[in-house]
Amino acid sequence: MREKSEVNLFTRPRRFGKSLNLSMLQHFFENTGAAVLNEERQKLFEGLKIMDAEKSVLEQMTGYPVILLSLKSARQPTFGSAYYQIREELRREYERHAYVLDFLTGKRQRDF
Repeated sequence: MREKSEVNLFTRPRRFGKSLNLSMLQHFFENTGAAVLNEERQKLFEGLKIMDAEKSVLEQMTGYPVILLSLKSARQPTFGSAYYQIREELRREYERHAYVLDFLTGKRQRDF
């Protein structure tokens, strides 16, 4: 039986691939809202061991809207500029997933 957790915490030293790992997870799970892009993302994983995973795992591929935020942009000289950068990251993620709003309001069929 597979156990699911509500939160995953990745703790590793600097320069240890945390961002790369999160980016890989994003590319695996994220539904971009465009079928062509989802197919391209699936091609990224061709020939890799993940493609030998059980069917229940592969069914999750490109199945979700994924929000990936980095606080690297918040490294600013003032609180105001850090706050602005975080708001900008949130705005970009909101715009990137605007297609979800179309689904929620009934303007579009579920693609994710």
